[in-house]
Amino acid sequence: MPITDDFDGGTNGNLLDTSADWEHLYDGGSGGTSDRVDYVTDGGGLNITLDQYGYDGGHQTGTWARTESGGFDDDQYAEGERDDAGGSNLGMGVAIRLDSNGDGYYCAHGGGVLRTYRLDAGTRTQLQQNFPTTAVGDVVRIEAVGSTITTDIDATEEHSNTDTTHTSGVPGFATNGTSTGSDSEWDDFECTDASGGAAAGGIVRPPLPAVQKHLLTR
Repeated sequence: MPITDDFDGGTNGNLLDTSADWEHLYDGGSGGTSDRVDYVTDGGGLNITLDQYGYDGGHQTGTWARTESGGFDDDQYAEGERDDAGGSNLGMGVAIRLDSNGDGYYCAHGGGVLRTYRLDAGTRTQLQQNFPTTAVGDVVRIEAVGSTITTDIDATEEHSNTDTTHTSGVPGFATNGTSTGSDSEWDDFECTDASGGAAAGGIVRPPLPAVQKHLLTR
């Protein structure tokens, strides 16, 4: 089964990494944390939000990763529901193949913009950009299958890139705040099950129709 987190188990105002399920995996800031991710009250529950600092002279890359034991298969995905996508807040997005060196892939979404980035030691390289309609409640997903990195909004593929730079890691979130990056809110995170989980590998695919199953087993 996929791993899910609606963040309602947190405490308003606390850091995301106060949860045993999350760790602040990489901090590219010098002299302190440029950005932090907090739990925040939203309606009857909690979301997570990017809370900018920037007192160290810039907004550097940070990553937050799941802590499940057993690691994750190389083919993996991460998705979340964007709760303030009407604004131009591109500072935080779902991420895959993260490691403690600041490597991985993530997507930035909001204000009519979608970007897919590769992270190399915290430095961003934009792989693709387009300008879809974005809205509160969009479910944004980034997925790696082999060397193919795709980014979807509400199950519609928007980006597809081939990149062999990073082949393994952990799903989670990445941040790289800008002057419009504060208060980027997310809810209802989901990702691939850990390798030690009941459904190792966890990339969720719809079941095959009966006729296809018959053809495959002939």
